[in-house]
Amino acid sequence: MTVTQIADRRPSASWSDRAATLGARFAEQAASHDQAGTFVAANFEQLKSEGFISAAVSPQFGGGGASYSELCDTLRTLARHCPSTALSFSMHTHLTAASVFKLRGGAPEEALQRRIAKENLVLISTGAGDWIESSGTMTKVEGGYTVTARKVFASASPVGKVFITTSRYDDPKEGMQVLHFPVAASAEGVEILSDWDSLGMRGTGSNTVVFNDVFVPEEKVALRRADNAWHPSLQRGHRHCDAAHHVGLPWHRRSGARLSTRSCEGPRRTAD
Repeated sequence: MTVTQIADRRPSASWSDRAATLGARFAEQAASHDQAGTFVAANFEQLKSEGFISAAVSPQFGGGGASYSELCDTLRTLARHCPSTALSFSMHTHLTAASVFKLRGGAPEEALQRRIAKENLVLISTGAGDWIESSGTMTKVEGGYTVTARKVFASASPVGKVFITTSRYDDPKEGMQVLHFPVAASAEGVEILSDWDSLGMRGTGSNTVVFNDVFVPEEKVALRRADNAWHPSLQRGHRHCDAAHHVGLPWHRRSGARLSTRSCEGPRRTAD
C-alpha cells in the first residue's frame, strides 16, 4: 500500500501571535482601502502564504489543524488591525470550519478539505442573504438543475473560487424546498458585480453575485430541506466564527484608527 506523505503545516508560533504580526502590516493600509473602496487582495495573499486559508483543515489533509478557539482568536486579532480583512476572512473560515464539522460526522468533505489546503481555495458565503429562507429559483433539467438568483453580501468575492450557497426549488412531490450546493466562481452564468460600497468596511469585497441559469449537477446538491422551516444544519457552533471578528472591532476603534468619512452620492448599502 502506498502512503502519501503530507507536510505538517502547523505553525510553531500560535495562530493569534502570527495574526498579530500580519495584522500590524495590514493596519498600515486599512484606512486607505476604505477610502479608495478597494478590496484587501494583498492581505489575502499574505494569509495564503502563511497558511491561514487552510488553518482549520486537518494536518492529515495538508492543513494547519487550528482549533475552534484558535480560529476565533485569530479573527479577533485581525479585527483589531484591519476589520475588512477580518470580516471577509471570517466568512471563509466559518465555511471551512463547517466542512470540518461535517467531515467528523461522516459527510464526504475530504475532497473539499484537500482542495482548500492544496489550492489555497477561498470559499465565499452567500449566507448573509440566505438563512431559513433562501432566494432565487431552481429548475430541474437533465442531470441536475439550473439556478437563477441574485445573492448579496458575498464577502471576499474578488478572490473567492467557490460559492457555498442555496436556492429554492419547487419539488413536484415535496413542495417548496431549499437546496444547498457549491458553485464555482468561474462557472458559466456567474457574474460578480462591483457594487459594494459600505462606509468603514469597503475593503471586504462583499459584492452582489448574480447566477444566470447556472448549471448545478445533481450530485453537487449537499442538502435538501423544507423552505422557511428550521433545520438542524442551521445550528452549528462554527457560526460563532462569523461573530469573533466583531469582538476585535471596539479595540480597533479605541486604538484611534480613523476610517474615511468621504462623502458619497446616492444611497449606500449597509453591512450586516
